[in-house]
Amino acid sequence: MKTQKFKLATLFVAIATATVTAFAPVNAAPLPLGIYYETDADDVGWGGYINMNIPVNDTTQPISGGVVRYYDVAIAQSVAITYQLCPHRNAGNIYLNLTAGKQGQIDMGRFIISCKLADDLVSAYGLNENVVRPAKTYSGDIVYMPSLNLNTDAKARRFVSFSSNFKPVER
Repeated sequence: MKTQKFKLATLFVAIATATVTAFAPVNAAPLPLGIYYETDADDVGWGGYINMNIPVNDTTQPISGGVVRYYDVAIAQSVAITYQLCPHRNAGNIYLNLTAGKQGQIDMGRFIISCKLADDLVSAYGLNENVVRPAKTYSGDIVYMPSLNLNTDAKARRFVSFSSNFKPVER
């Protein structure tokens, strides 16, 4: 059942992407992200999926000359979404399927973001309720999620250091 849902979720992200604005602390620029997510609870526990596309080929480029890269913004937004979706702060995971390119043709891997990790990062950085991004749910609803707060150079540099070491579990 989960495999079927995952395939369906992947299909939806290809069809329904949302244009969103991402925040960079220095010289902020718009960043469109295609975000689709699904959550699920079963007899094993709680979990969910985020399918996200960064519509540029080189995600290592800083956004408008700042320290934050496209990749960092995608990871930060995934952490914020995970935090919002986790019903229990210490249990469960979100699986992030990250792609890049205008058509999502670059597979950047599958990441695991635990509810505990999301809680720890939100405790350290906070959420920026002034910067929200639309995301499409499995049911087709559009919901607005706040972003991780990277509004100072110090926070941005610390988060870039974290995300540089945050690796996919599979490619």
